[in-house]
Amino acid sequence: MPLRARLEELMPETALEQLRQTTNVEGMLYVLRDVITHFAIAVSRAKADDEVKAKAIFHLGQIEDALSALGEFFSAIIALHPPSYTEERLYGFMKEHIAALIRMYADIRNGKPLDDVAVELEFEVRTLRETIRDYAGLIGSDIKYLFKEPEDFTIKL
Repeated sequence: MPLRARLEELMPETALEQLRQTTNVEGMLYVLRDVITHFAIAVSRAKADDEVKAKAIFHLGQIEDALSALGEFFSAIIALHPPSYTEERLYGFMKEHIAALIRMYADIRNGKPLDDVAVELEFEVRTLRETIRDYAGLIGSDIKYLFKEPEDFTIKL
């Protein structure tokens, strides 16, 4: 089957089901990348001016980068065990935001104006950036603590 024909076949319901069945970060990122690809095709076919399409594609890239970065943080966050960020909570957060992207993809497929969806994409980018900044802060403060810990055991002369 040609790649183009295969790309046109992703239904939002299928993507949501794939997301529900994922059990690890790699699986979530696979679903994310598949949805991003199909979303970009839907954006390119939408009835909107080129500036709005470019903005939507740009935001899709930012969302993919943000969720991929969060996936990279995942192992560090879990290893450091911050009290308020459990593995389950992080999985849930990632799935929630990929599901939101799938719903926006469904909106585009159902004819929602791209201008409206682009605004939603921009909001999603801001939300993800804030979260990643929070996670990076948590990791940074935990790492700083680890560096200070050996100082507590040194003998001062």
